[in-house]
Amino acid sequence: YYMSLVDNQYLDPEKYGGKVKPGVVTTTTDAFNIDGSQSQTKTSVKYHYHPVTFLLERVTVPSTKLKVTLPGSSRLQSASYEGKGSVTIGADIFGNTYHTQTTNTYGQIINGQAKITNALTTTESRNIDGSLGQTVSSIDYGYDGKTGLLQWSRLSSGRISARIILKDGTVWEHSASGRVVTVGGDFFGNKYWSESLNEYRVIKGETKLDKVTTATSSINIDGSTSETVREEVLEYHYENNRLSAITNIQDSIVLNHDGFGNKTIT
Repeated sequence: YYMSLVDNQYLDPEKYGGKVKPGVVTTTTDAFNIDGSQSQTKTSVKYHYHPVTFLLERVTVPSTKLKVTLPGSSRLQSASYEGKGSVTIGADIFGNTYHTQTTNTYGQIINGQAKITNALTTTESRNIDGSLGQTVSSIDYGYDGKTGLLQWSRLSSGRISARIILKDGTVWEHSASGRVVTVGGDFFGNKYWSESLNEYRVIKGETKLDKVTTATSSINIDGSTSETVREEVLEYHYENNRLSAITNIQDSIVLNHDGFGNKTIT
C-alpha cells in the first residue's frame, strides 16, 4: 500500500484577477510492499503564469532541496537523501538501499497542462555485501500538439556518464550516447559497466519497455576480464497494459580472459 500527501502553496489571488493559482506543489508518497521493501518519494514543481492573461507559461524545478527519509527498524538503519525536483529513497527487507534523483524538463504547455519533455534519472544502490552501483538514463518524450497525449518516448542522443567511488577511493566511470549506462563494483574491487539500448512504446498514454539490448564488460582484481561480443536482446509483452512476459530473442556471447592468456566464450 502507499500513502500520498500533497502540499499546495498558492499565490496571492489579488495578483491573478481573483483566481486561485498554485505556486509550488510538493507531493510526498510513502510505499510499503508485501515483500518488506519500502520507499519514500518527494516531487516538487513550481508554476509560472502570464502577468496579464494569468495562463500557465512554464513549469520549473524549485531551488529548494527535498529530503527523503526511511525510518529505522530491527532490520534497517534509518537513511536519508537530499536532492531537487524528484527524489526517492528505498530499501528492501535485508537492508539494501538505493536513492534516485530525477530532473524533469517541462518543455511544453499543451491545453494549459505542463508536459515533461525529458527526464534525466540517476539511481545509486548500496548493498549490505559492500557492492554498489549507479545507473543513469535520459529519456525524451513527444506529444500530440492538439490533444496533449503522449505519442512517443525514446532515449536521448546525448552523452551521459555513470560513476561510483570504489572502496580504495578510485573513481569507476563509463560514458555512452543514446544508452542507459550502469557501473558497479563489489567489496573486493571487482567492477563492471553495462550499456542498454532501451526501445519504448506507448500503451494507453504510458511509456512501456518494448525491447532492451544490453552489453556488459567486467574487470576483476585477479586480472580476469569479460566483454560482450554479441548483445543480449529482450522483448517485453503486455496484456491489459500490464507486463505479461519477457522473451529472450538473442542470447549474449561473452569473451572471457583469465589473466594468463587463456580465452573462453560463453
